[in-house]
Amino acid sequence: MTATIVEVTGQVVTSQDDARSFGRLPRKPKRGFDAKLLGNAKIDLKQNRFLSFELVAFGKNRGGGARSFSEDPIKMGVILELAKDGPAQTLIKCSSSNALSLTV
Repeated sequence: MTATIVEVTGQVVTSQDDARSFGRLPRKPKRGFDAKLLGNAKIDLKQNRFLSFELVAFGKNRGGGARSFSEDPIKMGVILELAKDGPAQTLIKCSSSNALSLTV
């Protein structure tokens, strides 16, 4: 991953990020998501928190699955951003795992 510091204003650091990701499922190694990651983040060092965060992952999803039409690789994109205040963005801990889920 490459993080480029774009600006430093007082205790606030703004960066642009660039990386590659090669993910796969441990039990199903033929499935995975090979992606390019691009993003921006603004971090308040004094408060130790993100002020803004955006990440785009785009690449090929491979290996099929129950909801796939084909085993062939398909193009896929994912966008992540810092949650806003409000009930649609409330994160709760799942009782069956350590994963977080979005309550809508």
